[in-house]
Amino acid sequence: MLKDSSRPVVIIAMNAFRPGGSQTYAFALARMLHDQGIQPVLVAKPGPWFKEASFSAPCVRVMWREGTASENSRWMKRLLLRVLEAASARHLAIKVKNAALIISSQPGPTAFFSKYSLRNWPEAKRMALVHGTTPVEWPFRDHVETVSQLSGLLAATSETSAFLKDQAPNMTVDELGNIFRAEMYWGQNASEIVDTYDRQGPAVFLGTLTPNKTAPLAALFSAVASLGVSLVVVGGGPQEDELRRSVQERGLESQVTFVGAVTDPRPWIVRASVVVTAGRGAIESMAAGRPTVVATSDGTHGLATLSGIEELQRYNFTGRTPSSMQATPDEMSLALTEALALNETERLTLSKKNERSRDHRTHRECNY
Repeated sequence: MLKDSSRPVVIIAMNAFRPGGSQTYAFALARMLHDQGIQPVLVAKPGPWFKEASFSAPCVRVMWREGTASENSRWMKRLLLRVLEAASARHLAIKVKNAALIISSQPGPTAFFSKYSLRNWPEAKRMALVHGTTPVEWPFRDHVETVSQLSGLLAATSETSAFLKDQAPNMTVDELGNIFRAEMYWGQNASEIVDTYDRQGPAVFLGTLTPNKTAPLAALFSAVASLGVSLVVVGGGPQEDELRRSVQERGLESQVTFVGAVTDPRPWIVRASVVVTAGRGAIESMAAGRPTVVATSDGTHGLATLSGIEELQRYNFTGRTPSSMQATPDEMSLALTEALALNETERLTLSKKNERSRDHRTHRECNY
């Protein structure tokens, strides 16, 4: 599978080849390792972003359990998943015979490599990349056993680094930080996208419609109603039907549009006059020169500004910043108003603010 077997091989594993912040982070990491003479291989469950991933590195599709929920599933399903995991391990071992380092993110993939690495890649060091502090990221499945087999932990943010040092005081924790590159996500015409900003475009909410993301939407619906702004909700999930009913009950169908889950959110970000999102979506929206309101179910930070950018970077662009508060219609209206009036110089400066190449640290800290 690998064209250049002389290069040290690093496996980078994530839940699935589907749109998400951990995926774009993995793609950027893969390209940076490649630039340093290392051969990355991206590994995940099948999904709509397999082709997108293949632009960054060779890819292998596998089957494994995500998170920890499957431990409570029926015995037949658990047995089937274990058989599929064992088959995936054999398939991956054939595709990638030698690996110097395995970097896995999220509980399922990390537990998978804890179980199968010693047999298939006995010489490989194993590290877990943790993006945040929520149960989606930590703890792992079979947590004690899984952690005991890791060589160390990699943190995507300062907040996560501090959290891991508290949770696993005997583990080595290295902070990779923000490795975002605008040209990797937006292509070579990134500067043109920044310049084509239109304040008359719709507001866009970007995120999966799950409980950890959707709490600000009630306040956002009220805000767009009071301001007369149109809103496009980009994302799907278990709360979509409930949210659609809420919009109908408020009589906002002419102002609020749901487009469901999308494989590529970039066209919607480009259209936006302001994006309401969090995490990697906030970084990607800011890089496009779109005013960005950071909001999650943890809280609402508000408009990303130069004065608050360092705080947002430390807390992974979430509603967990010390400045955050629970969303109210008035607070959300204020955030949208400030976003639409954002100074042009500040908008352009913010588009470059998260552009931090960390190639030199990535190579040293992984220490394969």
